[in-house]
Amino acid sequence: MYWPEHPKVAIYASNMGQILKDKGDLEWAQKQIERALKIFENHYGLNNPQTRIVRDNLDGIIRAKSVQ
Repeated sequence: MYWPEHPKVAIYASNMGQILKDKGDLEWAQKQIERALKIFENHYGLNNPQTRIVRDNLDGIIRAKSVQ
């Protein structure tokens, strides 16, 4: 079992966020991606490639919400 701030939890949250985005649940998707981003930033730092990918995914969700 992983602790709540473990990077594998962030991967799960990020993947779940993408699934929720694809299903159109942008509110819950944003929460999951924000959780993943926080973990990655704390664990790997701001400039890690995985952190940047998750940040880009969050930006995509925010853009999608703005056109709804």
